[in-house]
Amino acid sequence: MICIKHMPRNEDKLDDFNFDSLNNELDQEFDAEDNDLDLNALQQAIDTSWGRSSTPKSSQFSVKFQLDANYNLIASYCAIVNFVGDKDRALQKRTYGEESKKVTDLHVKAVKERYKSITGKSISTKEVASSEDVEIINMNFFNPKRTAYFRRKTVFSVA
Repeated sequence: MICIKHMPRNEDKLDDFNFDSLNNELDQEFDAEDNDLDLNALQQAIDTSWGRSSTPKSSQFSVKFQLDANYNLIASYCAIVNFVGDKDRALQKRTYGEESKKVTDLHVKAVKERYKSITGKSISTKEVASSEDVEIINMNFFNPKRTAYFRRKTVFSVA
């Protein structure tokens, strides 16, 4: 097998190459520089991958953040919950949903405070979408108790 590499010639210069013509669809709806948003500081404010911030203060739930391609803040809440019976599951799900909303809002407030302490500027968030999911992980036909993961994903726009 013969491998032929393309050797750049003198007339092939990157300055002459039009990168914009490759994909005109890469234009983002949101420009961080126009909105005066420091993405490095925001990423630092939501980072819980190492150090003191990676140590959870509660063993009952976990809240993690990430940024998507449009600079939306996505909060992922996860908790292990117990359902007493199938009849009360809707009521208990509503209770766990309210609790997850309160906890997520407190964590978003903490992210805003960390961002302000890093940059000296404040940011505002607006909830765009939210979804809840229950995944049963332990079930016994002889026992009405059900152990499940309760997950909530919330998308916030950042300005």
